[in-house]
Amino acid sequence: MHVLLPRREVVVPRADDYVIAFFDYLAGFEEAAALFSKLAVLGEAKWLKHDHLIATVQGDYGKRYVDQRLRLPLIWSSGC
Repeated sequence: MHVLLPRREVVVPRADDYVIAFFDYLAGFEEAAALFSKLAVLGEAKWLKHDHLIATVQGDYGKRYVDQRLRLPLIWSSGC
C-alpha cells in the first residue's frame, strides 16, 4: 500500500480547508499579487490545487495526475 493512501481519510474531507489555508498563506507574498488580481485565473488555480491535492492521496499517478502537475505551473505563470 502506498504511504499516502491512509492519509486520504484525513485529506479528502478537509481538502477545501487545506486549499483555503494554502491560498491564504500565498496571499501574503508580494510575488503572488498578480495571481490574486485575476479572479478567473485564481479560481482555476484553486480548483486545480483542490483536484491535485485529492489526486495526490488517491494513489493513481497516471496521465491525469501528470497533466495536473504540468498545468498548475502554467496557471501560476499566467497569473504573474
